[in-house]
Amino acid sequence: MAAALSGVCATLFALHPTASPGVPKPPARSAERLLSTPYVLLLAGMALLGTCFGSVQVGVTATTEALGRPGAAGLLYGFIGFTSSLAGIAAAGLPARWELASRLRAGTVLLFAAACVLLVSGGGLWTLTAAVGLLGVAVAPQMITMFGLVERTVPTVRLGEAMAALVSALVLAQSAGTFLGGWATTRFGPAAPFAITAGAAASALLLAACTATEQRYRRRTPTAQAIQTVQTAPIAPGGHAHDGGGDGGPHTVAPAARPCRPAPTDLQGPTQAGVS
Repeated sequence: MAAALSGVCATLFALHPTASPGVPKPPARSAERLLSTPYVLLLAGMALLGTCFGSVQVGVTATTEALGRPGAAGLLYGFIGFTSSLAGIAAAGLPARWELASRLRAGTVLLFAAACVLLVSGGGLWTLTAAVGLLGVAVAPQMITMFGLVERTVPTVRLGEAMAALVSALVLAQSAGTFLGGWATTRFGPAAPFAITAGAAASALLLAACTATEQRYRRRTPTAQAIQTVQTAPIAPGGHAHDGGGDGGPHTVAPAARPCRPAPTDLQGPTQAGVS
């Protein structure tokens, strides 16, 4: 089923008419730096979110097994994905006046609240279900917000690298969270991984509260090199220059009007026809 869904949905996504047919490869690698303080902070936030993922997976597996319901673990994983998907769709309807930095802070508050519910769930199946559902609600909007902030803070030509590194931070931290969760389960019991979840969520909340501001994540302005590139744009056939446009698309600048030549005047005077 997973292979069928991936194949069908990925194909439809790739063939959607709104997809861009592609852009020419830039002639040279951008000299602009990829790593910056805002981007490193986003990498750290995504890593903490991945740690929550990994530890919750181990905790859910260990808790359901301790309750004598090991088959419920898969259902709980699915419930996390279900609530996360709904929250991600609902995030598209959030008002634009709610800034991304504020959304990130709110998402970490919700993540920490869900982790606290996990800690006090007492090993009950229904309380565990409610807690992981709340955790799922916090996940997708927070990820969407961080991807949006990355788009603001890295050079446009290096956006693909930045997104790939952000996803890698999530996956690597999820592996680390799984490892730590397994170790905690062995040493302290089935509910111990949720303490790791709560610690990672608290760290994410503290990080966002101290660093997530609109001033820090303000949209990048074009560099002097980019402005010079626009000013020296090549002349297209027909005498039109492409200036790049303020909206990101190619605009056509009309050629300058040529000065009009004055009409020839008769400087020879009247003709001498008929004069003897």
